[in-house]
Amino acid sequence: MRLTRSNPVFRSLNRPLTILGAERKLFFFALMMGAGVFNLLADWKARRLTDYTEDDGQELTYLSFSSDGKTIVYVRGGDHGANWDDDAPVNVAASPIPPKVQILSAPFDGGEPKVIGDGDDPAISPRGDVVAFVKNGQIWAVPIDGSAPAKAIVTDRGNSGQLEWSPNGSRLAFVANRGDHAFVGVYTNDSTPLRWLAPPGRPDTIHKESPRDPRPIA
Repeated sequence: MRLTRSNPVFRSLNRPLTILGAERKLFFFALMMGAGVFNLLADWKARRLTDYTEDDGQELTYLSFSSDGKTIVYVRGGDHGANWDDDAPVNVAASPIPPKVQILSAPFDGGEPKVIGDGDDPAISPRGDVVAFVKNGQIWAVPIDGSAPAKAIVTDRGNSGQLEWSPNGSRLAFVANRGDHAFVGVYTNDSTPLRWLAPPGRPDTIHKESPRDPRPIA
């Protein structure tokens, strides 16, 4: 199926849309726009997942689904793609206290989105139970349903990011950027030392692991 300008759903949108992907065997498209996040079903009937009505400049990004398709996770706030820090607050209302950049989760079948942490760049574990994310250049984790407070799991010199879970969800790879060089590290759990991969002599980055074998990196 293609979404064309002749489709009534497309005509009803007054802002540019971004098609984010399809999950599982149920083919659908998620649309991101300033007024909220939409799910577009196969019969082209939009179902609203959020209820943001104020034009306050808070963009919605990093929309992703848990492996079982039951939960969506997204970031509200920041200015991703701008020429300054992505996670810098956007304060179009000149509020004395600027809006936070926050990570939220919501049931895909409907329900109120819940703030699960202040931060950016979320990565859902393939197990579907935990979301890792970046806050102030460090790595934090939180249950996907927000049932417990977020906690720091990796505190390292420099700024960490580019989070990638191993396919079985047992380990988390990341890049620790230290200015003129960077390292790829692997986190397992609170009691296991971080594993640092041998640097290649240039700023390092992560390549996605094989979905069949969690060993190439992690």
